[in-house]
Amino acid sequence: MEIAVAILGIGFTLLAAIITYLAWRNGKIIKENTAIIINKMDESFKMIAQKIDEGFRLIALLILAETPEEKKELARKILREKE
Repeated sequence: MEIAVAILGIGFTLLAAIITYLAWRNGKIIKENTAIIINKMDESFKMIAQKIDEGFRLIALLILAETPEEKKELARKILREKE
């Protein structure tokens, strides 16, 4: 009986060690994937902010343009960038 209890104890200890290792490895992978996602999101937000800034500058130039030709050219440029 004592041998069976000892074997069960060793088995549960090994099982606990395996579960701990798998949880650690999974946590490490999740951390790495999260960092990759955050970096990609940061790059996307920067690109979106840059495009918005460019759009506002073009709209400001359109408002400040003096001749109808300048306004038409800027309007064409704005519409081309939307596509």
